[in-house]
Amino acid sequence: MKARPLIFRYVIITVSIFYINSCVPVSETPELMQVFTPALDIPSSMALQDTVHIRFSSPSDWRIEVPQLPDPWFSVSPLTGKRGKQTAVFTLLKPNLGETERHQTITLLCATDTVTVLFRQAVSNLELFPRGVVLASTAGSAKTFTVVSKTPWAVTLPTPGSGGDWFSVSPTSGIAGIHVVTVTSSQANTAYDDRNAIIGISNTSASSNLLVTQKQTNALFATADKEVFTSEGGTFSVTVRHNTDYTVTIPPASSWITQLNTKGLTDSVERFSVATGSVNGNRQGMVIFSAGNVADTVNVFQAQLDRLILTPDHINASSSGGTYMVELQTNIDYDITIPGSPDWVTVSGTKAIRTDRVQVTVNSYSGSVDRTARIVFKDVESSLSDTLTVIQYVQPVLRFLADTVFLDDQSSFTARLETNTDYSVTVGTAASGWITHTETRATREEELVFTAGANPQLTSRTGKIYISNGSGTARDSLVVVQALYAQHPFLNLTVFGIYSGTNPVCVYHRYTDQWAMFNGPACSFRIQNYKAGTLLLLESVPQAPEQEDEFILSVSARGLSQVTTAAPRVTVLRNGEDRIWLIDKLTLTGYIIPKP
Repeated sequence: MKARPLIFRYVIITVSIFYINSCVPVSETPELMQVFTPALDIPSSMALQDTVHIRFSSPSDWRIEVPQLPDPWFSVSPLTGKRGKQTAVFTLLKPNLGETERHQTITLLCATDTVTVLFRQAVSNLELFPRGVVLASTAGSAKTFTVVSKTPWAVTLPTPGSGGDWFSVSPTSGIAGIHVVTVTSSQANTAYDDRNAIIGISNTSASSNLLVTQKQTNALFATADKEVFTSEGGTFSVTVRHNTDYTVTIPPASSWITQLNTKGLTDSVERFSVATGSVNGNRQGMVIFSAGNVADTVNVFQAQLDRLILTPDHINASSSGGTYMVELQTNIDYDITIPGSPDWVTVSGTKAIRTDRVQVTVNSYSGSVDRTARIVFKDVESSLSDTLTVIQYVQPVLRFLADTVFLDDQSSFTARLETNTDYSVTVGTAASGWITHTETRATREEELVFTAGANPQLTSRTGKIYISNGSGTARDSLVVVQALYAQHPFLNLTVFGIYSGTNPVCVYHRYTDQWAMFNGPACSFRIQNYKAGTLLLLESVPQAPEQEDEFILSVSARGLSQVTTAAPRVTVLRNGEDRIWLIDKLTLTGYIIPKP
């Protein structure tokens, strides 16, 4: 019996230190109920059926006990619920027409705690709900408001001739209590502005005013009926004259127009954006402004997007010359010019509706210096143009644009190269088992696509890819470095904890466990479950480990029979944005922890 208090004190001290030192505490469940709104003050101006939220947190299932009052003036719901953060709703049913402020408490209970919430309601002397009514522009429109009064009350109407003869009020007086009063328009409002009048309500000790408004006759005009744009698109504004709320509609067929933003008769400015035009021709769209049975439309016209694109946009020619095909994607008429008129380049081709094929012939060359020519394709009606550059080299050109490719977990990669000669691709013997050439793409520079198999080794590996022309006068090589364990399924796991291969041994469970990372010269990570009495501790983690770094990891646990105390040497497999993956090379035990 005497040992229990010592254990209890030890647990409290341990939890306190964990809370103070943890850098990332998460989801600790309180043992006691926490009420964030322990008291509610209900003002006299609060309308009947209005609500207030009661926010609290419970460590277990809970219930609310509400006293049985002879004349209930509020309700609370729900009355039961589950653990966690919760919200109960207070609803006001009756005003306080007594002489003093009234108080009432409710009780919140769970398995381990009981708390109370106090309600205080002020006395309602004279209140109006709402404090104004809005009638439609037509005759016969009716709206109601509520009078709450401690004593008998009466309505005072505007004096004759003061502009308040367009509505009636019923009833115009009443005894103490709650009364519904109706305001009815007797005339239509044919003006473009709202009209207003004020009526007074008073009892023996207080008075208040109520605003009566009748809406205007609706009007809606767009000051422009069309907008015209070039293919570049842009923005435009439409001034809308209106005295009513309105909506802006852009039909689906006009989705290339987007709205950017924003009552007598009021001017509003609506802003719109027009996207870049289509290559498929001119187009027409519309924007519709509408309010009930009134509407106006603005038509938007846009010219086509002129296109002139060369693929590729340069030719690397060998000294022996040759014939090269170039594709020109266009929807316009164009001219072809060769500045300087070099006699060693000629152009011919055929035109199609969308894509033209242009043949470029380059003569053979025996000089000692590389030479360059330009072929310009230009729109006959604008400055739109594109240029094809022809470079003729004295020696064959064949080179990778990068020296080395680094792979983490990619299954494929691309190597870009520049060439003007036929060539072959060879994967070095050491890498032939895990690198495969799968595709060649003709772009501005050629692209070779390769696939890389998974790396089952616990060390990175290096391979080489060679390219050479038939005569061997042009060659280059690319080094490929693949990270250890690349594409291993363990690296697809993200939940913190310990794994045997890809099988979890001890991992973090959201909502039931807590975890924290303690930073310092040597960092430590823990997963703890207070209720189950379990603790996993991973210590001696360096502050900023790099990929393939090795260090001794201290592993200990309490209440977890599947985890044994150990000090394995682990290797950093990956260093992600917010977590790191570790591996024990001897046992293939994996560890995932937050990044220090």
